[in-house]
Amino acid sequence: MQLPTIDSLALFADFDGTLVDIAPTPDAIVVDSHLKTLINRITDSTGEAFAIVTGRSLENIGEHLTECPCPVAANHGGQWQFPGKETQHIPLDDNQLCAYQSAISQFAQQNALIFEMKPLGIAVHFRQHPECEAALDNFLSSLEISANYKVIQGKAVRELKPALANKGNAIERFMKMPPFKGRTPVFFGDDVTDEDGFRFVNRTGGFSFKVGDGETSAHHRLADPAQVKSFLTELIEKNAK
Repeated sequence: MQLPTIDSLALFADFDGTLVDIAPTPDAIVVDSHLKTLINRITDSTGEAFAIVTGRSLENIGEHLTECPCPVAANHGGQWQFPGKETQHIPLDDNQLCAYQSAISQFAQQNALIFEMKPLGIAVHFRQHPECEAALDNFLSSLEISANYKVIQGKAVRELKPALANKGNAIERFMKMPPFKGRTPVFFGDDVTDEDGFRFVNRTGGFSFKVGDGETSAHHRLADPAQVKSFLTELIEKNAK
């Protein structure tokens, strides 16, 4: 596989499981100075055509990546922000989301699961109690979810999010804006929630990379976040020569 030169690429990467290792809880991830330096280098090398596309909220990413130099699409593409610019988001019905909050929070508490209220959705993490997966799925299936929302499956997490929020739409939106417009998209992701992004990139002649094991529509595979960071470092250094 031969990628075009970095100045002709639009690079997109998921966060958890792609740039950082999965941790037992969302707050336990380790973001070291090497990753922050790499993100700065990628942003510079691509002419700012690098973005993080994550299920985390913008606020949460900001806590882990202070003064993040690149655009971020958060909440699976439901929110997005360029550095120094105002936050934008898809249309949202807060009343509908609040209607689900009490029931889901109560279920999580009763089963010692981690309940996470996001600006555009609700996540329930069961990594520490994998035996609760079936019960959680059955409970969520019993809720009368409006057509404006959908439940998605991730690694040891279930999330209720706006139906229009997905990573394929997020990447497509960025690709219509400078400096991404007119470049070849490349997307790195590790989870089921990244598959929409892979499909968009494949459809538009780009390069898709699945991180880790599992079935995927991605055309290429990398072993883990360490290999992703090595790949990106080599791409930067190759094009710096």
